[in-house]
Amino acid sequence: MTFIVLLSLAFTLVFSQLNDKLPEIDTGSTCKELEKPEHGMYQCRTTEEGVQCKLTCDEGYTLPINEYNNDGQHIPLQERGFYLCTDTPGGWMWRPIQFYDCVPKVDPAYFVYYYSLTMPHPCSNDNRREEYLDSFNVNNDMGITKRACMRELTLNCFWTYDIRCLNGAWQVDAWLRMPFSPDMLDTFDVWFSTFEGYSQNESSRSFIVEGQQGNSWINRKGFYIECPMATRIENDYTCRGCSKGYYMSQSLLECLPCPPQRYQDHDYSHTCKPCPSGGNKETTGLTKLIDCFHFSRWEEGTSLERIFAGLGCVVIFSSLLLYYRSQIRNEPDGRHREVYVEHPVQAIGGGPLQRMMRELHSMDFYPSQFDNMSVSAQLASETTRLVTQSGKSKFVSLVKKRATSLSSSGSSGSSDSSSD
Repeated sequence: MTFIVLLSLAFTLVFSQLNDKLPEIDTGSTCKELEKPEHGMYQCRTTEEGVQCKLTCDEGYTLPINEYNNDGQHIPLQERGFYLCTDTPGGWMWRPIQFYDCVPKVDPAYFVYYYSLTMPHPCSNDNRREEYLDSFNVNNDMGITKRACMRELTLNCFWTYDIRCLNGAWQVDAWLRMPFSPDMLDTFDVWFSTFEGYSQNESSRSFIVEGQQGNSWINRKGFYIECPMATRIENDYTCRGCSKGYYMSQSLLECLPCPPQRYQDHDYSHTCKPCPSGGNKETTGLTKLIDCFHFSRWEEGTSLERIFAGLGCVVIFSSLLLYYRSQIRNEPDGRHREVYVEHPVQAIGGGPLQRMMRELHSMDFYPSQFDNMSVSAQLASETTRLVTQSGKSKFVSLVKKRATSLSSSGSSGSSDSSSD
Protein backbone atom coordinates (compact mmCIF):
# COMPACT_ATOMS: atom_id res chain seq x y z
CA MET A 1 0.00 0.00 0.00
CA THR A 2 2.90 2.33 0.78
CA PHE A 3 4.29 1.70 -2.70
CA ILE A 4 1.00 2.71 -4.30
CA VAL A 5 0.84 5.92 -2.28
CA LEU A 6 4.40 6.85 -3.28
CA LEU A 7 3.65 6.02 -6.91
CA SER A 8 0.57 8.23 -6.85
CA LEU A 9 2.55 11.12 -5.38
CA ALA A 10 5.23 10.71 -8.05
CA PHE A 11 2.77 10.94 -10.91
CA THR A 12 0.98 13.84 -9.27
CA LEU A 13 4.32 15.66 -9.38
CA VAL A 14 4.76 14.73 -13.05
CA PHE A 15 1.35 16.14 -13.95
CA SER A 16 2.07 19.36 -12.08
CA GLN A 17 5.18 19.77 -14.23
CA LEU A 18 3.27 18.97 -17.41
CA ASN A 19 0.85 21.80 -16.76
CA ASP A 20 3.65 24.20 -17.60
CA LYS A 21 4.02 22.60 -21.01
CA LEU A 22 0.46 23.36 -22.09
CA PRO A 23 -0.17 26.36 -24.35
CA GLU A 24 0.47 29.59 -22.49
CA ILE A 25 -3.20 30.47 -22.14
CA ASP A 26 -5.41 30.63 -19.08
CA THR A 27 -8.93 31.70 -18.23
CA GLY A 28 -7.75 33.16 -14.92
CA SER A 29 -6.45 36.64 -14.26
CA THR A 30 -3.00 36.23 -15.81
CA CYS A 31 -0.94 34.03 -18.11
CA LYS A 32 0.70 30.82 -16.99
CA GLU A 33 4.34 30.95 -16.06
CA LEU A 34 6.65 30.60 -19.05
CA GLU A 35 8.53 27.33 -19.35
CA LYS A 36 12.26 27.74 -18.69
CA PRO A 37 14.15 27.87 -22.00
CA GLU A 38 17.33 25.98 -22.74
CA HIS A 39 20.53 27.96 -22.09
CA GLY A 40 18.68 31.05 -20.89
CA MET A 41 16.08 32.57 -18.58
CA TYR A 42 13.17 35.01 -18.59
CA GLN A 43 13.40 38.32 -16.75
CA CYS A 44 9.90 39.63 -16.09
CA ARG A 45 8.45 42.90 -14.84
CA THR A 46 5.01 44.49 -14.54
CA THR A 47 4.21 47.37 -16.89
CA GLU A 48 1.11 49.42 -17.65
CA GLU A 49 0.33 47.02 -20.49
CA GLY A 50 0.72 43.94 -18.32
CA VAL A 51 3.46 41.46 -17.44
CA GLN A 52 6.41 41.68 -19.83
CA CYS A 53 9.21 39.11 -20.00
CA LYS A 54 12.55 39.26 -21.81
CA LEU A 55 14.49 36.17 -22.83
CA THR A 56 18.17 36.52 -21.92
CA CYS A 57 20.74 33.91 -22.93
CA ASP A 58 23.63 32.39 -21.01
CA GLU A 59 27.23 33.24 -21.83
CA GLY A 60 28.14 31.79 -25.21
CA TYR A 61 24.52 31.61 -26.39
CA THR A 62 22.33 34.01 -28.31
CA LEU A 63 18.82 34.49 -29.68
CA PRO A 64 17.99 32.81 -33.02
CA ILE A 65 16.56 34.72 -35.98
CA ASN A 66 13.29 32.80 -36.37
CA GLU A 67 11.11 35.61 -35.03
CA TYR A 68 9.01 37.73 -37.38
CA ASN A 69 6.78 40.77 -37.10
CA ASN A 70 3.27 41.06 -38.52
CA ASP A 71 4.69 41.96 -41.94
CA GLY A 72 6.74 38.77 -42.10
CA GLN A 73 10.04 40.60 -41.58
CA HIS A 74 12.77 39.47 -39.21
CA ILE A 75 12.55 41.29 -35.91
CA PRO A 76 15.78 43.25 -35.18
CA LEU A 77 18.12 41.71 -32.65
CA GLN A 78 17.47 44.32 -29.97
CA GLU A 79 13.71 43.71 -30.18
CA ARG A 80 13.73 39.91 -30.02
CA GLY A 81 12.78 37.79 -27.06
CA PHE A 82 10.12 40.12 -25.62
CA TYR A 83 6.80 38.61 -24.51
CA LEU A 84 3.72 40.40 -23.20
CA CYS A 85 0.86 38.76 -21.30
CA THR A 86 -2.36 40.05 -22.87
CA ASP A 87 -6.06 39.43 -22.30
CA THR A 88 -7.64 37.87 -25.41
CA PRO A 89 -11.21 36.64 -26.10
CA GLY A 90 -9.95 33.11 -25.49
CA GLY A 91 -8.25 33.97 -22.22
CA TRP A 92 -4.90 35.34 -21.12
CA MET A 93 -2.15 34.59 -23.63
CA TRP A 94 1.49 35.43 -24.23
CA ARG A 95 2.27 37.45 -27.36
CA PRO A 96 3.99 36.65 -29.61
CA ILE A 97 3.19 32.95 -29.50
CA GLN A 98 6.56 31.85 -30.91
CA PHE A 99 8.71 30.36 -28.16
CA TYR A 100 12.23 29.12 -28.68
CA ASP A 101 15.47 28.33 -26.88
CA CYS A 102 18.78 30.14 -26.96
CA VAL A 103 21.27 28.80 -29.50
CA PRO A 104 25.09 28.70 -29.44
CA LYS A 105 26.95 31.75 -30.69
CA VAL A 106 28.77 31.13 -33.96
CA ASP A 107 31.68 33.21 -35.22
CA PRO A 108 31.98 33.95 -38.94
CA ALA A 109 34.22 31.70 -40.96
CA TYR A 110 36.02 34.23 -43.22
CA PHE A 111 36.50 37.83 -44.17
CA VAL A 112 35.86 37.74 -47.92
CA TYR A 113 36.76 40.16 -50.67
CA TYR A 114 34.99 39.52 -53.98
CA TYR A 115 35.20 40.99 -57.45
CA SER A 116 34.05 40.04 -60.92
CA LEU A 117 35.90 40.81 -64.17
CA THR A 118 34.77 40.61 -67.77
CA MET A 119 37.58 39.92 -70.23
CA PRO A 120 37.66 41.79 -73.57
CA HIS A 121 37.80 38.93 -76.04
CA PRO A 122 35.10 36.32 -76.83
CA CYS A 123 35.30 32.92 -75.20
CA SER A 124 35.38 30.84 -78.38
CA ASN A 125 38.86 29.57 -77.52
CA ASP A 126 38.89 27.23 -74.49
CA ASN A 127 42.66 27.60 -74.13
CA ARG A 128 42.09 31.15 -72.89
CA ARG A 129 40.55 29.82 -69.70
CA GLU A 130 43.82 28.34 -68.44
CA GLU A 131 45.73 31.44 -69.51
CA TYR A 132 43.37 33.64 -67.51
CA LEU A 133 43.75 31.46 -64.44
CA ASP A 134 47.54 31.64 -64.61
CA SER A 135 47.38 35.40 -65.07
CA PHE A 136 45.08 35.85 -62.08
CA ASN A 137 47.29 33.75 -59.86
CA VAL A 138 50.38 35.78 -60.75
CA ASN A 139 48.73 39.18 -60.41
CA ASN A 140 46.90 38.44 -57.16
CA ASP A 141 49.83 36.73 -55.49
CA MET A 142 52.03 39.72 -56.27
CA GLY A 143 49.32 42.27 -55.50
CA ILE A 144 46.50 41.84 -52.99
CA THR A 145 47.61 38.62 -51.32
CA LYS A 146 51.19 39.69 -50.72
CA ARG A 147 50.39 43.27 -49.75
CA ALA A 148 47.33 42.81 -47.53
CA CYS A 149 47.61 39.32 -46.11
CA MET A 150 51.31 38.61 -45.77
CA ARG A 151 52.77 42.03 -45.05
CA GLU A 152 50.04 44.05 -43.31
CA LEU A 153 47.84 41.41 -41.68
CA THR A 154 50.27 38.48 -41.44
CA LEU A 155 47.46 36.05 -42.20
CA ASN A 156 47.16 33.08 -44.49
CA CYS A 157 44.78 34.22 -47.23
CA PHE A 158 43.79 32.24 -50.29
CA TRP A 159 42.04 32.84 -53.60
CA THR A 160 39.33 30.90 -55.38
CA TYR A 161 38.20 31.56 -58.96
CA ASP A 162 35.29 30.77 -61.21
CA ILE A 163 35.74 31.37 -64.94
CA ARG A 164 32.79 30.90 -67.29
CA CYS A 165 31.55 32.07 -70.64
CA LEU A 166 28.76 34.63 -70.24
CA ASN A 167 27.13 36.48 -73.13
CA GLY A 168 29.97 35.49 -75.43
CA ALA A 169 32.80 36.74 -73.19
CA TRP A 170 34.90 35.24 -70.43
CA GLN A 171 33.78 36.32 -66.96
CA VAL A 172 35.97 35.73 -63.94
CA ASP A 173 34.65 35.71 -60.35
CA ALA A 174 37.34 35.85 -57.69
CA TRP A 175 37.14 35.48 -53.90
CA LEU A 176 39.90 36.25 -51.45
CA ARG A 177 39.26 34.65 -48.06
CA MET A 178 40.95 35.46 -44.78
CA PRO A 179 40.15 33.40 -41.64
CA PHE A 180 37.89 35.38 -39.33
CA SER A 181 38.92 36.28 -35.81
CA PRO A 182 37.15 38.66 -33.40
CA ASP A 183 40.56 40.18 -32.67
CA MET A 184 40.82 41.19 -36.34
CA LEU A 185 37.81 43.51 -36.23
CA ASP A 186 40.08 46.43 -35.32
CA THR A 187 41.97 45.98 -38.60
CA PHE A 188 38.77 45.76 -40.63
CA ASP A 189 38.98 49.32 -42.00
CA VAL A 190 42.66 48.96 -42.91
CA TRP A 191 42.07 45.71 -44.75
CA PHE A 192 39.01 47.00 -46.57
CA SER A 193 40.63 50.28 -47.67
CA THR A 194 43.64 48.34 -48.98
CA PHE A 195 41.46 46.29 -51.29
CA GLU A 196 39.36 49.29 -52.27
CA GLY A 197 42.46 51.06 -53.48
CA TYR A 198 43.52 48.00 -55.42
CA SER A 199 40.13 47.53 -57.09
CA GLN A 200 39.85 51.19 -58.09
CA ASN A 201 43.06 50.83 -60.08
CA GLU A 202 42.00 47.47 -61.42
CA SER A 203 39.51 48.89 -63.93
CA SER A 204 42.38 50.46 -65.92
CA ARG A 205 44.73 47.48 -65.60
CA SER A 206 45.20 44.78 -68.24
CA PHE A 207 45.86 41.22 -67.26
CA ILE A 208 48.77 40.45 -69.53
CA VAL A 209 47.89 37.40 -71.58
CA GLU A 210 49.80 36.55 -74.75
CA GLY A 211 47.87 37.53 -77.89
CA GLN A 212 45.24 39.54 -75.98
CA GLN A 213 44.44 43.16 -76.76
CA GLY A 214 42.35 45.52 -74.67
CA ASN A 215 41.64 45.99 -70.97
CA SER A 216 39.49 44.03 -68.54
CA TRP A 217 36.94 45.87 -66.44
CA ILE A 218 35.30 45.24 -63.09
CA ASN A 219 31.60 44.51 -63.16
CA ARG A 220 31.09 44.43 -59.41
CA LYS A 221 33.07 44.13 -56.21
CA GLY A 222 32.40 43.95 -52.53
CA PHE A 223 33.51 42.97 -49.09
CA TYR A 224 31.54 40.71 -46.77
CA ILE A 225 31.83 38.31 -43.87
CA GLU A 226 31.11 34.68 -44.63
CA CYS A 227 29.19 32.58 -42.09
CA PRO A 228 29.02 28.79 -41.73
CA MET A 229 26.22 26.96 -43.50
CA ALA A 230 22.64 27.57 -42.28
CA THR A 231 23.60 30.84 -40.56
CA ARG A 232 23.83 34.46 -41.63
CA ILE A 233 25.70 37.49 -40.35
CA GLU A 234 24.04 40.21 -38.31
CA ASN A 235 25.23 43.69 -37.43
CA ASP A 236 27.08 42.55 -34.31
CA TYR A 237 29.43 40.32 -36.35
CA THR A 238 27.74 37.18 -35.01
CA CYS A 239 26.38 34.44 -37.24
CA ARG A 240 22.89 33.32 -36.30
CA GLY A 241 20.49 30.76 -37.65
CA CYS A 242 17.32 28.93 -36.78
CA SER A 243 16.44 27.10 -33.60
CA LYS A 244 14.86 23.65 -33.36
CA GLY A 245 11.69 23.21 -35.41
CA TYR A 246 12.92 25.62 -38.12
CA TYR A 247 15.24 25.46 -41.11
CA MET A 248 17.03 28.14 -43.10
CA SER A 249 15.99 28.53 -46.71
CA GLN A 250 19.14 28.65 -48.85
CA SER A 251 17.46 30.93 -51.39
CA LEU A 252 15.73 33.32 -48.99
CA LEU A 253 18.20 33.10 -46.08
CA GLU A 254 15.19 33.10 -43.77
CA CYS A 255 14.05 30.74 -41.06
CA LEU A 256 10.93 28.80 -41.99
CA PRO A 257 9.02 26.37 -39.75
CA CYS A 258 9.32 22.72 -40.65
CA PRO A 259 6.25 21.75 -42.69
CA PRO A 260 3.80 19.05 -41.52
CA GLN A 261 5.22 15.51 -41.33
CA ARG A 262 8.72 16.91 -40.81
CA TYR A 263 10.72 17.88 -37.73
CA GLN A 264 14.11 19.27 -36.76
CA ASP A 265 15.71 18.52 -33.38
CA HIS A 266 18.94 20.48 -33.95
CA ASP A 267 19.76 24.16 -34.17
CA TYR A 268 21.29 25.72 -37.28
CA SER A 269 19.85 23.39 -39.91
CA HIS A 270 19.00 24.05 -43.55
CA THR A 271 16.67 21.06 -43.91
CA CYS A 272 14.04 19.22 -41.88
CA LYS A 273 13.93 15.51 -41.14
CA PRO A 274 11.01 13.38 -42.39
CA CYS A 275 8.59 11.90 -39.89
CA PRO A 276 7.71 8.20 -40.11
CA SER A 277 4.74 7.51 -42.38
CA GLY A 278 1.34 8.10 -40.85
CA GLY A 279 2.57 10.79 -38.46
CA ASN A 280 1.31 14.26 -37.65
CA LYS A 281 -0.21 15.73 -40.83
CA GLU A 282 -1.15 19.19 -39.57
CA THR A 283 1.30 20.71 -37.10
CA THR A 284 4.31 22.72 -38.29
CA GLY A 285 7.55 23.46 -36.44
CA LEU A 286 7.94 20.05 -34.77
CA THR A 287 11.09 19.86 -32.62
CA LYS A 288 11.23 16.16 -31.65
CA LEU A 289 10.68 12.82 -33.34
CA ILE A 290 8.03 11.92 -30.77
CA ASP A 291 6.02 14.96 -31.90
CA CYS A 292 5.48 13.22 -35.23
CA PHE A 293 3.06 10.87 -33.51
CA HIS A 294 0.88 13.56 -31.93
CA PHE A 295 -2.40 14.18 -33.68
CA SER A 296 -4.58 17.27 -33.76
CA ARG A 297 -7.04 15.88 -31.24
CA TRP A 298 -4.27 15.94 -28.64
CA GLU A 299 -3.63 19.13 -26.77
CA GLU A 300 -0.88 21.35 -28.07
CA GLY A 301 2.16 20.79 -25.93
CA THR A 302 1.70 17.01 -25.73
CA SER A 303 5.12 15.52 -25.20
CA LEU A 304 6.97 12.37 -24.28
CA GLU A 305 6.53 13.21 -20.60
CA ARG A 306 2.77 13.37 -21.05
CA ILE A 307 2.75 9.93 -22.66
CA PHE A 308 4.75 8.52 -19.74
CA ALA A 309 2.31 10.14 -17.33
CA GLY A 310 -0.57 8.44 -19.13
CA LEU A 311 1.18 5.10 -18.87
CA GLY A 312 1.73 5.84 -15.19
CA CYS A 313 -2.02 6.16 -14.70
CA VAL A 314 -2.42 2.70 -16.18
CA VAL A 315 0.20 1.38 -13.76
CA ILE A 316 -1.57 2.98 -10.79
CA PHE A 317 -4.93 1.54 -11.83
CA SER A 318 -3.41 -1.92 -12.31
CA SER A 319 -1.73 -1.73 -8.90
CA LEU A 320 -4.99 -0.78 -7.19
CA LEU A 321 -6.80 -3.61 -8.96
CA LEU A 322 -4.21 -6.17 -7.87
CA TYR A 323 -4.35 -4.86 -4.32
CA TYR A 324 -8.14 -5.19 -4.27
CA ARG A 325 -7.97 -8.75 -5.59
CA SER A 326 -5.42 -9.66 -2.93
CA GLN A 327 -7.80 -8.47 -0.18
CA ILE A 328 -10.48 -10.92 -1.33
CA ARG A 329 -8.18 -13.86 -0.55
CA ASN A 330 -7.27 -12.65 2.95
CA GLU A 331 -8.31 -14.41 6.16
CA PRO A 332 -11.11 -12.96 8.35
CA ASP A 333 -8.67 -10.97 10.47
CA GLY A 334 -7.21 -9.31 7.36
CA ARG A 335 -4.02 -11.36 7.29
CA HIS A 336 -3.09 -13.21 4.13
CA ARG A 337 -3.19 -17.00 4.17
CA GLU A 338 0.54 -17.18 3.82
CA VAL A 339 0.73 -16.07 7.48
CA TYR A 340 -0.63 -19.44 8.52
CA VAL A 341 2.04 -21.58 6.90
CA GLU A 342 3.15 -22.88 10.31
CA HIS A 343 -0.38 -23.76 11.41
CA PRO A 344 -2.40 -26.89 10.62
CA VAL A 345 -4.79 -25.06 8.32
CA GLN A 346 -2.09 -25.34 5.66
CA ALA A 347 -1.20 -28.94 6.48
CA ILE A 348 -4.67 -30.47 6.26
CA GLY A 349 -5.65 -28.99 2.92
CA GLY A 350 -8.53 -26.82 1.76
CA GLY A 351 -12.29 -27.18 1.56
CA PRO A 352 -14.42 -28.05 4.63
CA LEU A 353 -11.39 -28.78 6.80
CA GLN A 354 -10.03 -25.32 6.19
CA ARG A 355 -13.35 -23.73 7.11
CA MET A 356 -13.37 -25.71 10.37
CA MET A 357 -9.89 -24.54 11.23
CA ARG A 358 -10.95 -20.93 10.61
CA GLU A 359 -13.83 -21.56 13.03
CA LEU A 360 -11.35 -22.71 15.64
CA HIS A 361 -9.35 -19.57 14.97
CA SER A 362 -12.43 -17.39 15.52
CA MET A 363 -12.83 -19.05 18.96
CA ASP A 364 -9.32 -17.84 19.90
CA PHE A 365 -8.26 -21.46 19.78
CA TYR A 366 -4.63 -20.85 18.74
CA PRO A 367 -2.45 -20.19 21.80
CA SER A 368 0.91 -18.50 21.46
CA GLN A 369 2.61 -21.84 22.08
CA PHE A 370 1.50 -22.98 18.65
CA ASP A 371 4.09 -20.75 17.09
CA ASN A 372 6.47 -23.56 18.00
CA MET A 373 7.07 -25.55 14.81
CA SER A 374 7.20 -28.96 16.55
CA VAL A 375 3.85 -28.45 18.26
CA SER A 376 2.30 -27.27 15.00
CA ALA A 377 3.65 -30.31 13.18
CA GLN A 378 2.24 -32.69 15.81
CA LEU A 379 -1.11 -30.95 15.72
CA ALA A 380 -1.19 -31.13 11.94
CA SER A 381 -0.47 -34.87 12.02
CA GLU A 382 -3.09 -35.49 14.70
CA THR A 383 -5.85 -33.51 13.00
CA THR A 384 -5.17 -35.31 9.74
CA ARG A 385 -5.72 -38.66 11.49
CA LEU A 386 -8.79 -37.55 13.46
CA VAL A 387 -10.60 -35.91 10.58
CA THR A 388 -11.11 -39.23 8.83
CA GLN A 389 -12.88 -40.70 11.89
CA SER A 390 -15.11 -37.87 13.16
CA GLY A 391 -17.75 -35.42 12.12
CA LYS A 392 -17.46 -31.68 12.52
CA SER A 393 -18.56 -31.30 16.17
CA LYS A 394 -16.61 -34.31 17.39
CA PHE A 395 -13.63 -33.18 15.35
CA VAL A 396 -13.60 -29.78 17.01
CA SER A 397 -13.86 -31.30 20.48
CA LEU A 398 -11.12 -33.85 19.86
CA VAL A 399 -8.79 -31.32 18.32
CA LYS A 400 -9.18 -28.88 21.23
CA LYS A 401 -8.53 -31.65 23.73
CA ARG A 402 -5.58 -33.05 21.82
CA ALA A 403 -4.08 -29.63 21.20
CA THR A 404 -4.19 -28.75 24.88
CA SER A 405 -2.48 -32.03 25.71
CA LEU A 406 0.23 -31.52 23.12
CA SER A 407 0.81 -27.97 24.27
CA SER A 408 1.18 -29.05 27.90
CA SER A 409 3.61 -31.83 27.04
CA GLY A 410 5.62 -29.45 24.89
CA SER A 411 5.88 -26.94 27.71
CA SER A 412 6.96 -29.56 30.27
CA GLY A 413 9.56 -30.90 27.84
CA SER A 414 11.01 -27.46 27.49
CA SER A 415 11.14 -27.06 31.27
CA ASP A 416 12.96 -30.40 31.68
CA SER A 417 15.49 -29.41 29.08
CA SER A 418 16.20 -26.11 30.75
CA SER A 419 16.58 -27.77 34.17
CA ASP A 420 19.11 -30.20 32.72
